[in-house]
Amino acid sequence: MAVVNRCAVAIAPAEPLLAWARGLGLSTEGPGGAEACLYLLREVDSDADAEEALQEIHADIFDAELDAWCRDEGQWPEPRDYALFRRWFAVQLHPLIHDLVEEPPLLATPVDEELVEALRQALVEGDGGP
Repeated sequence: MAVVNRCAVAIAPAEPLLAWARGLGLSTEGPGGAEACLYLLREVDSDADAEEALQEIHADIFDAELDAWCRDEGQWPEPRDYALFRRWFAVQLHPLIHDLVEEPPLLATPVDEELVEALRQALVEGDGGP
């Protein structure tokens, strides 16, 4: 067994986010409505350090979560500061991660951000994609 040099944070939509989604006519019932998504943050030594790490990256998580609900950024709340983030999401920090899988080794695959943005834009424009 190995320990991964990351901190995990589980992010689940809280009632204010679900109310916002319902206000847009989106369904909050069924699969995905209240499921948590897991993100890996830098390695931390304490709860305070984990909170600091989350504050550093919360904007990226906020955007990813909102994008999963609604691709129209004009519908997203403003400002999306850390206080709103903490109200809109249930957050559970996990500072110690054990990797119980020996083979294959844990790998990280970089995301091609330009491709993701091109796909996102194609969906917004409604042309069905590249």
